[in-house]
Amino acid sequence: MTYEGRLRRLEGARTVDVAGTPVVTVPNVIDFVTGPDFLDQRLYPRQATLLKVLFCSPELFTDYDRTVLAEWTDGFAIADRSDGTAGYQGTYGIVGDVKDRIDFCLAAGRRWVREVVLVAGRRGSKGFVGAVSAAYILWHHLAVADPQEHYGVARGKQLHVLVFAGQQDQARINQWRDLTQVIAYAPCFAPFIAKMGRDTMWLYSSAQLAAGNVDPGDAAFVISAQEATALAGRGPAAVVEMFDEMAHMVAGGTNRAAEEVYSAAVPALAQFGTESFCFEASSPWQQQGAFYANYLRGLALDPQTHLSVDRDMLVVQLPSQELYRDWELTLRGELTGWPGGPVLAPLDHPIFDASAAEQLRRADPHNFDVEYNAQWATSVSAYLPAHEIDAAFAPWAGSLLPMRSQGALGTTYVAHADPSVSGANFAVMVAHREQDDAGRGHLIVDHVHVWRPEDFPDGRIDYELVTEGLERLIVRFRLAALTLDQFNFAGLLPQLQAAARANGIGTTIGQRTATERLNTQMAETLKTSLNRNLVHLPHHELLEAELRHLEIRNGRVDHPTRGPVQTSDVADCLMNLVHALIGDNNDHQLVADLARTTVRGSRQAHPLDHLFDAVHKHGSLGSQGGTPRGWDPGRGNGGRPRWRAP
Repeated sequence: MTYEGRLRRLEGARTVDVAGTPVVTVPNVIDFVTGPDFLDQRLYPRQATLLKVLFCSPELFTDYDRTVLAEWTDGFAIADRSDGTAGYQGTYGIVGDVKDRIDFCLAAGRRWVREVVLVAGRRGSKGFVGAVSAAYILWHHLAVADPQEHYGVARGKQLHVLVFAGQQDQARINQWRDLTQVIAYAPCFAPFIAKMGRDTMWLYSSAQLAAGNVDPGDAAFVISAQEATALAGRGPAAVVEMFDEMAHMVAGGTNRAAEEVYSAAVPALAQFGTESFCFEASSPWQQQGAFYANYLRGLALDPQTHLSVDRDMLVVQLPSQELYRDWELTLRGELTGWPGGPVLAPLDHPIFDASAAEQLRRADPHNFDVEYNAQWATSVSAYLPAHEIDAAFAPWAGSLLPMRSQGALGTTYVAHADPSVSGANFAVMVAHREQDDAGRGHLIVDHVHVWRPEDFPDGRIDYELVTEGLERLIVRFRLAALTLDQFNFAGLLPQLQAAARANGIGTTIGQRTATERLNTQMAETLKTSLNRNLVHLPHHELLEAELRHLEIRNGRVDHPTRGPVQTSDVADCLMNLVHALIGDNNDHQLVADLARTTVRGSRQAHPLDHLFDAVHKHGSLGSQGGTPRGWDPGRGNGGRPRWRAP
């Protein structure tokens, strides 16, 4: 009988006519999925490994499983982040502390992890894994004769399995269909199926079967496909929640983004404690939204102990073909589902294999890594190519660039600061220009610092501390020039000018007024310079994140308005310095001019005036006093400027 035919048979209401309570036994997860008396499904070897992990069953691990887990855990490594946090980083596999997470769940009385974030390529069996997982958890609940009484739920209140997707039709034809199809064909569920609708399935409890004469619409369990609306998850008591293609759930019309749906729906699981389950699966997309935020949360570690922040949560990231690998091992009839258990049924082919992957890669190389290799995209409107950003952080002159705290003799340094209101970031960057053998100018970033509101006790930036920090940079790098974006803190520029004079440093200090034309030119200059591999950067997590997330919207380059990265302050600093030091409209002989300049008279034009003049053409920058008098850069940064009275 076809699935549709079976649904038609179940659609009509019927009264319960089964005498007594069916005996419900709960085998291990592999026997439940593959057993002829239960789901009667075939498993690929790596699907079986993943299910053993999700259901905290280390006693089921075979030597094969341990080999696979060693491979998967090698794909993620612990990294200390520049913002003081720590977490796993990787693009393939599973977190390295998976055994600790399993032990934690078992100690807490859990039989499965609380929350799963499965990042997998298209056709990677996400729906199947979710379906058999939810079916197994439902079977545990059916093993309780009267689940309402067991969980303290009001008699007559139904327990829900909610399947969310961006559109109800998407939920119905994908994850909901996968789950209900598994149940509809499973021998073990046959007595419990009350009826089936277009987007809803009802299941009786054992107590209802024993009582008889229960209306199918009042069956204890309801499995429904839900559209991503703000109210979809509110109200029901949910034992399982599933989010299908969660990365692609975005707001539109009455539909809400995944963040809103997830926040509204997850509290419905709280009543079921260790028996609840949240399954989030998707091919990746942009590095923003609830799916990506949950992915990062599942990878987060305590920076001191390096223990997982959410130890009952699991992140898995696998390409499309991964869970079908090693299918040929089933042909030998030697690969058991668990030690001493029955062998896995033979399989004659993978659903998705390497040859299919190669064809798709050739057909659409731009999207292949995202759609099938399960690699996060920065943005569908990403302004800068990822490989060019990678190259900027790669070694320069044979080594990775360090983050310097002071300048070197004989090098001319320029800085740009991007001030902000007290509730947002304040960034500053120091850089210099070097020339290669072909005479091309390269921008070398030496120092990056960001003051964040969260670094201060009241959540507001203390500008006295910022001013002190900028003064230290002027002294330590003996800055030739410092520009700042337009800013309403009127006392900042005079204080910096006074600090430079007090230390005998001829720093030209100016303010840049942003215009749309200049911003566009600077963005294009940065893009061209990255393409020519003329920009070289030390490791800085926020800088890298901002560059990867820059978007072009309506002809403007800016940061995203949602997701984990919604700033561009550090990237703006870089644009300013690239445009000033190696941009096409600026003096490319800047460093040579500085080296040749000597003091003549009481008011020598500063060599960095070339830099300011270039921006003056666009009406973007005005000198703000503090003009250096007679600084001799030929003596190097260690040389002391000579001053004459005006």
